[in-house]
Formats: sequence, C-alpha cells, structure tokens
Amino acid sequence: MNTPNLQQFPLDLFETPLLLICDVVPGCSKVTLRKKGFEDLVVARDESTEPLRWQLEANAPVAESTDATLILEGATTAATKPLSPAAHKSINLIGQQINLFLQSIRHQSESLALANLLESMPDAVVTCDQNGMLEQFNDIARKWHGTDPRSVPPELWSKYFDLFEADGITPLATENIPLLRAFQGQFVHGAEIAIKAHRQDLRIVSCNGSAIKDKNKIIGAIVVMHDISHARHMDQMRKRLISTVSHELRTPLTSLTGSLKLIASGVGGDIPTKAKELLAIAERSSTRLQTLVNDLLNLNKLRSGGMTFEIQQLNVYKVLDSLIAELQGLRNQRQVTICVTGNTAKPGILADDVRLRQAISNAAKHSAPGSQIDLECIQGDQYVRIRVLDRGTGVPKDFVPRLFEEFTQAYDDNSTQKSDGSGLGLPICRALVEAMAGHVGYCPREGGGSEFWIDIPSQTELG
Repeated sequence: MNTPNLQQFPLDLFETPLLLICDVVPGCSKVTLRKKGFEDLVVARDESTEPLRWQLEANAPVAESTDATLILEGATTAATKPLSPAAHKSINLIGQQINLFLQSIRHQSESLALANLLESMPDAVVTCDQNGMLEQFNDIARKWHGTDPRSVPPELWSKYFDLFEADGITPLATENIPLLRAFQGQFVHGAEIAIKAHRQDLRIVSCNGSAIKDKNKIIGAIVVMHDISHARHMDQMRKRLISTVSHELRTPLTSLTGSLKLIASGVGGDIPTKAKELLAIAERSSTRLQTLVNDLLNLNKLRSGGMTFEIQQLNVYKVLDSLIAELQGLRNQRQVTICVTGNTAKPGILADDVRLRQAISNAAKHSAPGSQIDLECIQGDQYVRIRVLDRGTGVPKDFVPRLFEEFTQAYDDNSTQKSDGSGLGLPICRALVEAMAGHVGYCPREGGGSEFWIDIPSQTELG
C-alpha cells in the first residue's frame, strides 16, 4: 500500500478576505492546518463544484493559525515538483480563509464572554453606539429602568428612562446625562443622579463612564452605575441626628453643666457632704455627655468641610509647651506625667495651632492612667514627626486595624481599666491631622506601651 504523498508549506497569512475557491495541486485529497501543541484543523474538498471548493469541516477544532503549516495529503507525483507561483498563491488563499474563520470564532467567543460578564455584574451598565444611540443594558440596568434600551434620541432619555437630579425631584437635563457626557468625550466620575422607575423606590446612583475609542475616534460610550441609595439614606439620618444633637442637647447641656459647677462651688450656700458626692458624679456625667456632643459636632464639621483652619508657621516646641499646660486637668485627674524628650527636629512646622494641639491632646488621652507620656519630635525629609509614647498596656493586636474607627475603644477584656471616652477622639485626631496635609498612625512601643505618631509638614527655614 502506497503511503500518501505529503507536502508542507509555511503559511503566509494575509488580512484581505478572499473566497476559498482554488485548484491547489492535482490529486490532493486532504488539506490540514497543523501547529505544535494544537489539534489539526482539517479542510475538506467539495468535488461537486467547479473549480474545486475547499471548506472547513463543521467539527474542526479551533487552533491559532500563526506560525502554522499547511499539509497537502494525497497529491500526485506531479505535486512534488516545485510549485508554480499560482499554486503557492492558491495555498496561501486557503491559509487566509482558515485564519479569517478562526478570527471570527475568537471574536464571537470574546463577545459572548463579555456579554456574560456584563450580565453577572452587580452594577448597571449602559452603552451607546457610534451614532449616540442606546445599544445595550445589562440585566441590572433593565431592572432599574424597568425597560430595555429604546431607539429614542438623547433629548428624550430623561423622560423615557425616569432620570432625575440627585434630589429625586428635578428632571435630569439632557446635557447632564452621564452616558451622553461620556459619548461627547468627557470623563465621568462619581456623577450622582436618581432613577425613579414606575412602581419602584427612588434609587440614587453614582455613575462612572467614558467614551469607547478606536484610534482616537469615538465609536461609542459606556457608563457603570452603582447604587448608593442606602449610603445616602444613612447620610440623611446622620444629618438629622447631628441637627437634633446641636439644637436639642448642646444648649441645655451647657447650661446644666454650668449650673452644677456653680452649685458645687457653694454659690447657693453650704452643701452637705453626701450631696457634694452626688453633685460631683452629676458634674462628671454631664461633662462627659457634653464632650460627646462636641465631638459629634466637630466630626461632622470635619466631614462636611465646615471646620476652618488657619495654617501658619509654628514652633513645634512652643506648641508642645502650651499643650502640657492645657493638659493640667488630665494630669491631675488620671495621674499621668507629660514631658518633652529626645527632640532632634528643627522647630519649624506649618499647621493650625489650635487644631494641632487638639489632635495631640486626643492622642495623649488614649494613654492609661498613672502612665508617663513622652512627647518626642523627629525631623523627616518634608515633615516633623511628633511621637506620643507611653508605657501602658498598649493596644490589643487584633484591634489595631479598627483603632481609628468611630465609636470604638480598645482595652484588654481581662483588665479592669475601662475608658470613659466617646470613642471619637482618635477619629477626630486623624481627621484634624489629614486636614492639615499630615498623617497619623499607631505602632506598639518597643519594650511595651503605645506609640501614636503625627506627621506635620515642616518649615525648615523657620528658626
């Protein structure tokens, strides 16, 4: 039995699509595309057509055609002779068609994968085509809008898709529609709008999007919408709480605390010893509640940008000396010793004097009763680091990541020590420092205890 003749030719792949109609070589019965590491891709011959038509088998495995070899099987002896330029061209035409076929399959596969990805996203995705017409909604977008994309001009999008400004009342102007802005070449980041579809609750979404370009030509746009309704609801609740605290608690607390201090001082006459003890407890409780109210209001001001800062050149050592004098009450109440030690920094810094002392004070108040607090300054490249160190019990390791979160307090469950603070001191400390272009952090102190550090921009020429 004669072994079929085989001829192998490296493929020259072209981009121009051509019909696969050719007479390759006399007697050729099978054409195979072969590449190392892949299954063969077979091309069958349809003898019912003239001239011969070669077609890809429907069940042919998909393989990359780059650096592949075309194998002609069953060719006559004449086929082993050097091929004419026409024969070479015919072979390359087969390679072109195979390449185009594979590219088509890859594109279909990529499109299907992209569609599946969009449908599985928890956010809404909307796109438009090169003419600015709506093209695609993923499943979430269809649910939020209560409809599929419609062939309507952009000026009607707000009406048809129930788009409003973030207040949920004002209809969204055409020029403010995020997808249209993206199509016009704008980069959309964090644009908040409202969707009020029929029989659905008002939904506040944050939009991010951009144009889709091909060689600097806009061929469409895409916008991703994230539901922030819950966050906005919580923000409204927080604002109502702050308003209540400010108007209904702060003023009467100030009056109550002042009255208790006056009574305790004997202004209203002599007070029995037992009554003095009760007054002292009431005064401490009212003061603690007043501190909580002030902390809440200060944190709200910092969040909203309503707190003013007067950044100026300061001498860090003078700031610390003033702070130690201010903390006399803390020193007496908690029996702590505060001193400035180991200073290697130049004195010049850029900060707000009052806010900086407040930040350092909040860090120092975290120290345990009876401990020694050391304030130390170290010079950095562009900052002065103020270290607040103590020799207390430190912070439990598993609590450190939450140390600067609001309403959290760190103390050992096995310890009898319990903080009487609000859990807002360190968050306020961080917010104050960051508002002055600084940084704040914590690390365990070598040998035991805690170290809070505050980096403040330096002003090296200040003497």
